[in-house]
Amino acid sequence: MLTISDELQGVLARVEAAELTAAARHWVEERGSGDTDMIGGLLHELAELARGAQRRGERLYCWICV
Repeated sequence: MLTISDELQGVLARVEAAELTAAARHWVEERGSGDTDMIGGLLHELAELARGAQRRGERLYCWICV
């Protein structure tokens, strides 16, 4: 399990929806492939998790299962 840094959690908690959509578009353009809507949706969900965690004084963690 990885801890999401306080800095990244803070950015995700305060970023605007349009910026998340632009980040998804940029990601797809840089990689040359991917689904902008799917990546944008994931970023929006992650941002919502970060806002909720911040309101409750909690941290975000990333669990990786391979």
